[in-house]
Amino acid sequence: PRERADFINPIITDVLQVDLERLVRKRIWHLLSRDEVSKLSNQGFTFELHTHKHLSVTEFPEKIANEISVNRKSIEEATNGKTEHFCYPSGRWNRDTWKILDQCQVRSAVTCRLGPNFHHTPLLSMRRVMCGESKDMLQFEYEMSNLRFLFDSAMNPRSFYRPTEVCTSTLTPE
Repeated sequence: PRERADFINPIITDVLQVDLERLVRKRIWHLLSRDEVSKLSNQGFTFELHTHKHLSVTEFPEKIANEISVNRKSIEEATNGKTEHFCYPSGRWNRDTWKILDQCQVRSAVTCRLGPNFHHTPLLSMRRVMCGESKDMLQFEYEMSNLRFLFDSAMNPRSFYRPTEVCTSTLTPE
């Protein structure tokens, strides 16, 4: 990590003309500290699983079980809670990884696909609403109500709901 920082920092400061020291002082691009996670957990926030180093489950399937184990241990120690839900890094997934997630006792997983979930949507490929600082409350409510899905489907009938369970995989669907 130190070697990576020594390589990347000059690019950020010199090439991109970004005041990296200011970003570090303001804690921009920082992860929550263990104490912050504990405090938020005590206030009712929940923390769930990811790969600990943000590794893609499709590119590094052999490392995923360990990544989830390390992430689970870190979260559960900070929150005194149980973790059983997963978020795919960068939303990349395929059915091949479901066996690994099942072995890791993951009950559900979310992708970055937009749209509603239905009774037949597999629990390991749930869609979600992507939220961020750029969305105001009206945009958030629009997404949560599924009006966006209905409007997009009406305007683009060919792209009307492509089931989440349809994805590239070497496994054949059950």
